[in-house]
Amino acid sequence: MRQFFRISEFIYLACGFLFTYRVLININEVNNQLYIYILFAALSFGMYFFRRRFRKKIEDRNQGGS
Repeated sequence: MRQFFRISEFIYLACGFLFTYRVLININEVNNQLYIYILFAALSFGMYFFRRRFRKKIEDRNQGGS
């Protein structure tokens, strides 16, 4: 299960970089799609850090209890 948490972190990170790339490519065309890419990039990076913190919290709890 810990491996799944670690993989899901990197999936969120990859999505964040993908959306950031799309924002940089379309920076000259200001439209609604650009704002959606910015929103998804921010959410992806936020989820990466949230999942990472959550996983480390669980690992610390499991190490302390064993």
